[in-house]
Amino acid sequence: MVRGRATGWLQAAGVLLLAVSQSMAGFPPPAVAAPAMRIGLGSGEDRLVVLEAAGGLRLVDAATGNAPWKDLFQGPTRVVLLGAGEVRTIFRVQVGTFTSEEVAETLAARLGRELHEQTDVHHDSQRRLYRVRVGTLDQRTAAAALASRLVAMGYADAWVARETVGYSDDGRLRIVDQNYLEQTLELRRLVAFPAGRGLVKVNQRHYRGIIEIFIDDGGRLRVVNVVNLEDYLKGVVPDEMGPGVYPEPEALMAQAVAARTYAVRNRGQYADNGFDICDSPRCQVYGGADSEHSMSDQAVAGTRGMVVTSEGELANTLFTSTCGGHTEDVENVFPEDSEPYLKGVVCTPERDERRQVVSYLDGRHDLAYLSRAPDLARGIARLVVQGVVESAFITSEGMDQALGAERWQDWLQRLAPHLGREPLPRKDLSGGVRRGRMARDLVDLMGWQERLERLFQMADAAVVLGLAPGDPLPRKVREGGGPQLALLTRDSLIPFTMVVGPAVWSDEVRAVEALTVLARLAERYVDEPVTRLRVATTSGGKLESEEGESLELAEDLFLFGATERGPVPVGRLALTRHEPVLVHLNSAGRIDYLEATRPFRSLSDDRFSTRHHWETSISRKDLSRKLGRGLDFGDLLDLEVVRRGVSGRVAEMKVMGSKGTATLRGFDIRVALGLMETLFTVDRQHGPDGRVRTFTFAGKGWGHGVGLCQVGAFGMAVRGLNHREILHHYYTGVDLVLLAEHPELLAAKAEP
Repeated sequence: MVRGRATGWLQAAGVLLLAVSQSMAGFPPPAVAAPAMRIGLGSGEDRLVVLEAAGGLRLVDAATGNAPWKDLFQGPTRVVLLGAGEVRTIFRVQVGTFTSEEVAETLAARLGRELHEQTDVHHDSQRRLYRVRVGTLDQRTAAAALASRLVAMGYADAWVARETVGYSDDGRLRIVDQNYLEQTLELRRLVAFPAGRGLVKVNQRHYRGIIEIFIDDGGRLRVVNVVNLEDYLKGVVPDEMGPGVYPEPEALMAQAVAARTYAVRNRGQYADNGFDICDSPRCQVYGGADSEHSMSDQAVAGTRGMVVTSEGELANTLFTSTCGGHTEDVENVFPEDSEPYLKGVVCTPERDERRQVVSYLDGRHDLAYLSRAPDLARGIARLVVQGVVESAFITSEGMDQALGAERWQDWLQRLAPHLGREPLPRKDLSGGVRRGRMARDLVDLMGWQERLERLFQMADAAVVLGLAPGDPLPRKVREGGGPQLALLTRDSLIPFTMVVGPAVWSDEVRAVEALTVLARLAERYVDEPVTRLRVATTSGGKLESEEGESLELAEDLFLFGATERGPVPVGRLALTRHEPVLVHLNSAGRIDYLEATRPFRSLSDDRFSTRHHWETSISRKDLSRKLGRGLDFGDLLDLEVVRRGVSGRVAEMKVMGSKGTATLRGFDIRVALGLMETLFTVDRQHGPDGRVRTFTFAGKGWGHGVGLCQVGAFGMAVRGLNHREILHHYYTGVDLVLLAEHPELLAAKAEP
């Protein structure tokens, strides 16, 4: 068949060929193995594309295969759109969506007569629906007024949509080589491919297959990557589910099958624009060869040709990033859809399996030091496991006592090697350690005498110490370590609380104060004493890591849990499988320090997502402006959840305003409110006048919540489930088949 306008492309027996006259000399592009996909790169709003290929680039006429200018281009080569009209933005009102083309066309015709506005019907091949849109307006406010008029006429779901359009059909292509020589062409379509076996570089990204550059019917410059389906998936799977973040082969294989099914099912979706599907999140994110990863490549190869079907037809394999522990029935998110296999399912292990997901560790139960130095508890614990501070000293009694000179010098002696410094000579000091003495020792240990002399003014020291800035420092202050104390305080190594009050340089130092200072010093200047690993299981006093290590736990184990504000010491810590932790091993090879790196979120399989749960607030006035862009309800008064779906997602919501009420349904709720998901609750803060001042949305998940949960698939793979089990879990009652055994699935999409 012929694709597009005067393309010359033929699809015969599943292989793309270029129709080239045998009598004409040219450079026909290499054949792209079937099944082939046409991927639209970019938005179509650019007027220039930069191409390059190692070993040289060929640019030929798509209709003949002849080179319209040079046989070979070296270095960056630009193709520029000349003469076509500018692309502009218009606003239209979508009245509704219909499964019947006849119903949609009838409504469009009637509205055109009644409103005297342009109306048309757009076929959405992805959802197999017909959308009726009215008007072509330059201003959103005018479109909002038209939407209000339609709502008053009984079309309650009318909303404002934004479109970009091009115009003028007199565009031409110009080629500019690396030496800025140029040639303007009469033709409107080129094909670019490497002269050798390499890849084509398009605007700094590399692609397999060949590249078409053409002017579409709207006057836009289109860039299309014609690529084999399996090669296309190599650039999709790692962008949709990064192997570096989610390194589970079975989850990546499930993603590959879902992405393959989506691609084949939606071939021809953008046929009017000259390609099959786009490269953005609107379709599937496609990064070309630069995105490829060995692990996702193996996932694509391991599922080659596998797709999801239902009753003999390709399934609508919707997938969402993070479902928040439960997916949703499709009709509650996309009301126009009703696929029986897109049902809400739990994304949490069964009760018996939960014991395999979570385990507990017990550590030190004397946590009194937490209240003594809450911000430095981790640093103090690390000083202990590094052998700087005695473990038995970290008690309420030990930390509250005055710091003896012998102990202070012991700590400095042990810390020096970790800092890469020579230990200070021991001094015969009687009694305790004064704050000025502590500061002088630290400056001497770090070798900061020159820093003190050249980078710190004594007038500044006076201010830090609470003395008159115009007067010179008293001798007893200078000799007592006052300047050193001020320097370290300014540099945030000594807390300001230690320099409050008169004669602070001569006050005795308590142990907790010295530990705080040493912990700050170590956190800034000592290499991390910990290593990172991922938890597989913990039992019998051992931790098994996913890296294959079996490590014993020390009896006097420091445990730190993670919170949004940082790590805190705990006596018992819950760990889930695949959780990254930081550990320190003592001289016997046992773990004596373990720190969780992220807060406990849930037992659900999608707990690994940073967007598993979230909270955001917006003022009523700002939300009123946001919603008012597409709805006419006056001044926002409140929101009311009318109906929730099986997962708890908001399926229908009323927007109550001073002029009336508007209704939002399904995914439109997320778009209108600007939230991550529709699985949320609404809190309100009221002002003195009793009106809502602020709306706070607390929610879970990221995406639309229908179909395969990508992070949930990863969690299932962590638990040992394979890609078939994952797909059957999220897509109820489907079949997994191979395209090679069902060629009709490809044939059904041959005509876009």
